[in-house]
Amino acid sequence: MNKKLCVIFYNKYNLREKDYFPKVYFLNLLTRKLEEHNYRIILLKSDYPNEIKKIKEKIHLLLNFEDYYIRFSREFHSNMNLKQVYKFFVDLEKSGTKIYPPPKFHIYTNSKKYALQIYKKKEFVLPHSKTFLLKKTKLWEPIIKYCKKLNKLCDFIVIKVSFSADMIDIFYIRNNKSKTIRNKFIEYEEFNKVIQLYNSYIDKDELDLVIIIQPYNIIVSNRLTEYRLWFLDGEFVNYFCHGPIKENDKIRLLDNVKYNPQNKIHFELVSLANKLYKFIVSKNKNVKILALRLDMSYAIDDIFIDKYSKIINNQKYRFYCNEMENIDGTFYINIPILNTITNKKEDTSFFQNKLVKILIDNLT
Repeated sequence: MNKKLCVIFYNKYNLREKDYFPKVYFLNLLTRKLEEHNYRIILLKSDYPNEIKKIKEKIHLLLNFEDYYIRFSREFHSNMNLKQVYKFFVDLEKSGTKIYPPPKFHIYTNSKKYALQIYKKKEFVLPHSKTFLLKKTKLWEPIIKYCKKLNKLCDFIVIKVSFSADMIDIFYIRNNKSKTIRNKFIEYEEFNKVIQLYNSYIDKDELDLVIIIQPYNIIVSNRLTEYRLWFLDGEFVNYFCHGPIKENDKIRLLDNVKYNPQNKIHFELVSLANKLYKFIVSKNKNVKILALRLDMSYAIDDIFIDKYSKIINNQKYRFYCNEMENIDGTFYINIPILNTITNKKEDTSFFQNKLVKILIDNLT
């Protein structure tokens, strides 16, 4: 009996060997289960389109644990622009290859096109935040007008662009020059630098960009107050990830933290995330979402307080979604969970087991 072929996009993150994903336990488990279902595996680490073209036999299943729509990842794009990359994977899917995440849903999350929907639902985003769809016509006038409005309300404006990662192409516009900020910033008078850069992306990649404008929330700059919630097959997995942190030019992974429903911040974060997850599913009825990560945060500054705020211990909190990730954002899930009640670390192998089962049950 001929074996079917599964291609897995391997991890590109420059972490320690034991932190790679898929790696060690997960990779061994995933490949073993796929082999039991009559698959043989090819792992690809870079230059995906060109490497795929070299494979002369039919690819039955392609699993992607990478951001393959990141603008600067040319070594993974075979020097294609993003429009060509997107078409490549759509065409591969049309040829009969089952791809997860599907190209259309992957571009929905990675290009931040979800923001065009959730920013219309005010409870999911920070007050005074807005998104713009920047097309090849380069309509900057409404963006500049909105930034001028925020310029009068707050010290910093954050401008995020789609197809970005790791603080690349995220600008902090500094309005009050008496304040400082550690992240990349420009003076408001230098706004043309942002315009020129983003226009060049549209010209080069031939795809529309989603521009997100919002006041700067200092709380979210702390990794420990950005709560990353994983949903597997529609259910929250009962712990938060906090991601990598850079200290003394070294990257380390912060402990995952077990969900504590008695913790009111935990409770409100999960309640809002559950509501948002259902909203995203309702907007993607043609896709079965197997794994999704919602990055949730809160703010307490007066500028962010509105009718959706919650009072906890006499303090008003405004909870919101900071970002959304597909299955590609999974590279640190194999670290232990810290139970803050018992102060003991617990194993996370149940996550990998459940994720593998979901992939096998739905894709093979």
